Amino acid sequence: MNRAVIISRLLWIFPAVTIVLSMLFYSQSEHFRDWPFFVSESDRSGPASLIFTAGFMLSGVSLSLASWMMWADKETITQYSVENISRISGIVSGICLCGLALFDMYEFTLIHVIFASTLFCVGCVWMFTTHKATNDKDVKVTSQRLLFIWLGGIGWLLMTVSMIAATLYSPQWLETPLDLSHVQSYVAVAAIGEYLWAIAIIGSLKSYEEIFHSTL
Repeated sequence: MNRAVIISRLLWIFPAVTIVLSMLFYSQSEHFRDWPFFVSESDRSGPASLIFTAGFMLSGVSLSLASWMMWADKETITQYSVENISRISGIVSGICLCGLALFDMYEFTLIHVIFASTLFCVGCVWMFTTHKATNDKDVKVTSQRLLFIWLGGIGWLLMTVSMIAATLYSPQWLETPLDLSHVQSYVAVAAIGEYLWAIAIIGSLKSYEEIFHSTL
């Protein structure tokens, strides 16, 4: 297995392992609050926080670089082409992942929320534009990518509507120190949306493994 294959595979393995391990360690820690919870709640302290920070920093840098390299050899890309939108949205998504890793939701609540909100929205743009730009002829792969796009969109909608409702109900949840306990009923719905979105973006990344491999 050559280096390009390993790197292209790690693009989806990094975030998948980061999410699972950080949530697992957090759920067993003394800081655990309630199920379901946001992935970012894992960034509290101890092994969960270390895994979250390192994992998403690596994921963010990798995604930004891969998004650039994916279309580096395309000479016909214009400013408003779908390929360029795919590239920009991928780079922005990677930057947002790094932002989530650097600014935890407990000490930098508003900054973290801005990065997260941008990631969820722009990530959906990346899934859609990359699907349109690659124009894969494989019916099975195309169907999978469309499913992930719908899944990501539904997840984003659940998160957005739920947390807007939470903000209208109790704007104080955005204040530091963070306490989500009094808006847990809203968080429960938003967290499920976040899980759906995470599955969608990781599934999408995995579906482009061969394309990433050929461009790295």
